[in-house]
Amino acid sequence: TYTDTRTVTPTVTETSMYTATITNTDTPTFTVTFTSTDTPTFTATKTMTPTFTDTPINSPTDTNTFTPTYTATPTYTATPTSTDTKTPTQTDTPTFTQTYTPTFTPTFTDTPTFTETWTNSATPTITMTMPPFPYLITIGVYNEAGELVRTIARSATSGPMGQILLSTGATVNIDPSKPNIDSMTSESPLNIYMPGINTPENPAGTGTLFNWNSITDANQTAGSGIYYIKFEQLDQYGHTNVVIKEISMMSVQQYVEVSIFNSAGELVRTIRDYKDVSNTSISLKVGNNNTGMVVIEKGSNNINITYGTGLTDYVSWNGLNDQGIAVSSGNYEVQVNLVTNEGKQTVASKTIIVLSENSKYMGDVGIWPNPYVAKASVTKQVKFVWNPGTEDGWMNVTVYTIAGEKVRSFNAALQSGSLTWDLKTNDNSLVGNGYYVVVYESQNTSGRLDRKTLKMAILGNK
Repeated sequence: TYTDTRTVTPTVTETSMYTATITNTDTPTFTVTFTSTDTPTFTATKTMTPTFTDTPINSPTDTNTFTPTYTATPTYTATPTSTDTKTPTQTDTPTFTQTYTPTFTPTFTDTPTFTETWTNSATPTITMTMPPFPYLITIGVYNEAGELVRTIARSATSGPMGQILLSTGATVNIDPSKPNIDSMTSESPLNIYMPGINTPENPAGTGTLFNWNSITDANQTAGSGIYYIKFEQLDQYGHTNVVIKEISMMSVQQYVEVSIFNSAGELVRTIRDYKDVSNTSISLKVGNNNTGMVVIEKGSNNINITYGTGLTDYVSWNGLNDQGIAVSSGNYEVQVNLVTNEGKQTVASKTIIVLSENSKYMGDVGIWPNPYVAKASVTKQVKFVWNPGTEDGWMNVTVYTIAGEKVRSFNAALQSGSLTWDLKTNDNSLVGNGYYVVVYESQNTSGRLDRKTLKMAILGNK
């Protein structure tokens, strides 16, 4: 697998820038500061203070005389004097200087880079590949009452339906400019040509031819009247396209009819060919060697059942029953009935041994999610898946209860590989909790059947 991954790679970018950085620098400066200091000094000052002393003097005359005397007493007076003293003082003065210093700053830048890498992955990758035959077409004949009387074909096709050209007789109309027929007889089969589409049986042609020989699914000749041919085509996305053609039938009774019965006596196939059989005598022969043993191999088969001596007195059988399914191995009885316009019948029968090759072409099948839990699921749906392998055909998926009651059935092209279920029954009601059985039945374009069964659980749906 090829992976485109995105990787975020951090890259370091050195950016040279000049940054102004403010730094503190201690610069010692000497400043002469004049300070006035009051210094108390004591100065001795002599001050003469007169002091009068009364001193008596004794004399013979007995007179009192007072003689003043002076005594000098020194006193000390504190006189403040201002002395200018010069003191050198060291002061630290912070000086702010701007210095431009180149600095390298690593810058991380997230740079997304896209790296193409090859990785080996163990997980499966789903590639939407258009299958070579993505469409499934069903052609049915309905009477005036709307009842299905015959399924003409059910096959995978290469493209969508376009023009549908109807004709009868030996000449097939492949010209779109010619008008379609609107009536047929039971003696002349109806030719249905669809230009522009191919089938696995006709993968390289310019168109595909289908036929209806007026035989119903009940192995009876369709009576006279109005019939509707319904063309229903299903694409790989589940879209359906429907076209209906009307045609008148007139029954003619001259034909050769081959009936094939199994060992239980059940009618498994009827082949009717409208032709002139009035002068034909029966000489029955089955297969090329007429040994009584017929081998049905994987793929297309062409077993001739010869009833007369003429070059065209035979009917071809492809080994399928009336439902388009390859018959299983066993004993079978081949009966030939010639019917003329006068109503004369000639009957002959022969017992043969059929050896059918087993074919297992459908791969693994699955259910997602299983079990289904409502609370854990975003939407109410279940997906049925299968591995179609290389085969083309169609798939039928049927859901049953444990008791065997049918809940829902789906049809899809085998190559689509899956389909979804909305958890509703056929009457559009939600299914209940419990266990269910899912049956996968596929049929390839060679009429081979393959069948597988799974169980599933539904929890918390209501």
